[in-house]
Amino acid sequence: MLWNIILLFVLVLRVDSLLGNTTNTTPFAGETWSENKFRTVAYVIRPKNFTPQELPYQDLTHVSYAFASVNESTGEVYLSEIVDTKKLFQTDHLDTTEKNLYGNLKQLYLLKKRNRNLKVLLCISSGSIFTSSPISRREGRILYAQSSIKLLKDLGLDGLDIMESPMDGFEARDYSYLLKEVRNALDNYGQSCDPPHYFELSSSGPANLSMISSLNVTRLDPYLDFWNVQTYNYVRSMGPLSGISGHAANLYHSFDNPSSTPFDTASTINMYRLLGIPANKLVMGMPLYGQIFPDTTGPGRSFNFAGYNYRISRGLTIYNVKDLPRPGATEYWDPLIGSSFSYNNKTREMVSYDNLGVANQKAQYIIRNKLGGAIWMDSRGDRTGKHSLIQNVAISLGGCNRSTLARSLNRLSYADSIYANMRRGMPGE
Repeated sequence: MLWNIILLFVLVLRVDSLLGNTTNTTPFAGETWSENKFRTVAYVIRPKNFTPQELPYQDLTHVSYAFASVNESTGEVYLSEIVDTKKLFQTDHLDTTEKNLYGNLKQLYLLKKRNRNLKVLLCISSGSIFTSSPISRREGRILYAQSSIKLLKDLGLDGLDIMESPMDGFEARDYSYLLKEVRNALDNYGQSCDPPHYFELSSSGPANLSMISSLNVTRLDPYLDFWNVQTYNYVRSMGPLSGISGHAANLYHSFDNPSSTPFDTASTINMYRLLGIPANKLVMGMPLYGQIFPDTTGPGRSFNFAGYNYRISRGLTIYNVKDLPRPGATEYWDPLIGSSFSYNNKTREMVSYDNLGVANQKAQYIIRNKLGGAIWMDSRGDRTGKHSLIQNVAISLGGCNRSTLARSLNRLSYADSIYANMRRGMPGE
């Protein structure tokens, strides 16, 4: 019965969008609205040909560095790639007399020194911890939390961002136990710091309405500072959702071409709010890449990979936004559904992505609905300068001086790190 009521409510909201009422202008039941401060968060997915200094770090409140892995048997969280902690950058001076931190995580710490409002989170994802069940056991959850805290204090981090996908009520229950264990571990470590410090915890949140319902989000929410809602990849050129081309991150449902929008962001956001999640804890996901649909006539139509090009044969089914639109393609923006795509009549290739108009439209939606901000997947795909999607959204949310972005000092003191240069705070760098 509750599920039927929820679906009816979402349907009403979709009809409202068709009639032009595309924003909820009053709080949902139980919500309180106050002056909002917006988060701007960027995923940095272990870049190998990308330096953290390329990030528009002055426009960001958070960076989520991905991914730390999880031991499928024990639940231990770990990093193992050279680029994380050992890669030498041009400005590094190798000192073999003591153990020092290098790699991407040193570079992110240096960005924290330049922007004291920037907080770096470690994004943890396994993809299989529910299958192998290390977190179904208390000892597994304890090791997960303890090993996460060790990485946090060794690497100079400001919090943790957990990206997992519970599929049913039992997994959601175990996930709530895990979040509670991690939240308690963060608080205990924070209280032991001098002076005491608050470390943040966030989680990814699905966009699929049935998955949101089964997740029991109200049980998880008390442990979280914010939710990174995965409002992208609604249609994909590969995987279980493939077969029909469409809009991969549309803001609203299309009533003219419904098969092109099997999901939409507004319905997802409204579902979280209907279930009791405060609007200002919902951070809207935005892609910095485009989904490729070859041999198609446009959105909502079938597509075909057979005989396509070498790029597709290597499994590369996306383009970075900075490379779009492709030569010979025409770009289309539909503000009624908050989506854009490009199409090449000669090659019959369609690419679904956010252009600058869509990014700014989503920023206005965030402002009107007093959401928690925006998160981008992934930062390597962005354009630079005045064409940067991150920068334009940050200006929309925060103003020219970024005064309405969320502001709190990051932490630079990590006296119990295993790395000597981190213990010293990397003076002079």
